[in-house]
Amino acid sequence: MSHQRQGRPATGRRGMSGTCLGVDIGGTKTRVGLVSAAHRVLDVREAPTPAQDGARAVLQVVAKLGRELCRESTDVAAWGVGTAGVVDPASGTIVAATDALGGWAGTPVARELAALGSLPVYVDNDVNAFALGEAAAGAVAGQAHVLAVAVGTGIGGAFLLHGRVWRGAHHNAGEIGHIPLPGFGHRPCPCGASGHLESVAAGPAMAARYHELSGEGVTFADVARRADGDDRLAAEVVDEGGRVLGQLLAGLANAIDPESVVVGGGVAQPAGRYWSAAERHYREHLLPAAREVPLLPALLGKDAVLVGAAELARRGISERTP
Repeated sequence: MSHQRQGRPATGRRGMSGTCLGVDIGGTKTRVGLVSAAHRVLDVREAPTPAQDGARAVLQVVAKLGRELCRESTDVAAWGVGTAGVVDPASGTIVAATDALGGWAGTPVARELAALGSLPVYVDNDVNAFALGEAAAGAVAGQAHVLAVAVGTGIGGAFLLHGRVWRGAHHNAGEIGHIPLPGFGHRPCPCGASGHLESVAAGPAMAARYHELSGEGVTFADVARRADGDDRLAAEVVDEGGRVLGQLLAGLANAIDPESVVVGGGVAQPAGRYWSAAERHYREHLLPAAREVPLLPALLGKDAVLVGAAELARRGISERTP
């Protein structure tokens, strides 16, 4: 599938313009975008992710989409990849991953994709890429200290300090979805534990809670629509999810003192009840010194990971150039 964007890919000698391929590998869909040095998404290819067919099948899809885009430009410098899982960016290897991508843990993505695509490859966690994208051309453009959060089927986070991703000692920094919440120990988390933020405030968790209270099995989108109507139970579930997210984000803002907190993902829509609850409780729990730290909706939508992954690649090239 092709999705055309405004703008023309730069031409000329390969690698000189800073045009890179940004990749977003998701459990259901893989997207590859041609991204200019000015952070413009020029063209996109996408395809279903063969999530349970093994890592090699997934990377072959990525390589195919990338080759299609390379035919549109003679000046692609590198691949940047944002993917679910814990990533060692130095080696471009997946350290740990869930079953959403079968056999993904341990995959040397950079090495395998470089062999398939004949370009340098830089790999990081997808929420880290989301943060880089929003800081490059989105809601927090130009800011150096940012807490970025994505809320959807799961909850992930990323920290930008001095404009760079803070990954921690074990490449695991930003896993805010797995911060324990006192009082919610009976809510199962996909990680195998219970009582984590993701157990309460992610889309599937809220759908499961609504089913527990009402007996109806519906998606989170259904719960959100009902919450905006006259369904008291749906409103209770959505308000609870937004409340705990807002409280936790306020605690993190108090602790790390970012310039902004930016939130994206399919669940956290700025016009919705969930966002309103999160913002209200976020404001309520900020310390006086952090009162001016805004809670901002992401601006780049599903292109944020593409833009951020391309920025990751661009930085990688720059740092390796003498």
